[in-house]
Amino acid sequence: DQNGGVYERLLSALPVALHCMDASGRLISANQQWCDAFGYSLNDVLGRSFSEFLPTESRSKLVTTIYPKYLTTSACRAEEILMIRKDGSLATVLLSMTAYRGDKGRLDRSICMLEDVTEKKIAAMASSRSDQRFKAAFAASVHAMAVISPTGQIEFANEAFKNFLERRDVSRGDLHGDGR
Repeated sequence: DQNGGVYERLLSALPVALHCMDASGRLISANQQWCDAFGYSLNDVLGRSFSEFLPTESRSKLVTTIYPKYLTTSACRAEEILMIRKDGSLATVLLSMTAYRGDKGRLDRSICMLEDVTEKKIAAMASSRSDQRFKAAFAASVHAMAVISPTGQIEFANEAFKNFLERRDVSRGDLHGDGR
């Protein structure tokens, strides 16, 4: 129909990875962003089951957790799974799906959006590792260090700082050790 062409053009123009599946979970369309994100051509994916693009653990999550809930609610939002790119590398994606049900209420089509969050996951892991290294270095330092709030409260301090305070007469405000 006339509107079908409009919807197809809109779906293909959206700046997100989208695919459409039939009732059996086979891809019947995918936009260029989807193909670009995962390295496949349209011919590589059409007619294949979506689960074929998932490693075992994510395939299991899809079949045992995501699909059963989806079939009852007709939607899923931001379910994290792994996807296999054409080059064999893995992408961490957030899967969102919306069901289109036909006249008899049966699931006819699913429109699926995949947000590749691989880079965000890598950055978060690196930040976490960096934070852990900083905390370890802070704690192990022989120099007295503390984090002081804008109101003057000690938020946290290392052992060297605590030892420093024990050696000074804090009650007189003698933090410099020379009477200042």
